[in-house]
Amino acid sequence: MMTVEKQFDAFCGELEALLGRYQDEFDLSDAALIGGLQMYCTLFALQAMGHCVEEDEDEEEENEF
Repeated sequence: MMTVEKQFDAFCGELEALLGRYQDEFDLSDAALIGGLQMYCTLFALQAMGHCVEEDEDEEEENEF
């Protein structure tokens, strides 16, 4: 089993490779890539704090009323 440090290193390596691939294959500016990363970073943080709920949960709450 990999240590948390090795898992994080692997994650960062894969993320770096993905960003490099997108820069090579697509006509996205650095600003667009950074904006996309920031968007998902913010969404991930909000979900981790429980501020974003799944759409199914929203629909269940609406049906209760």
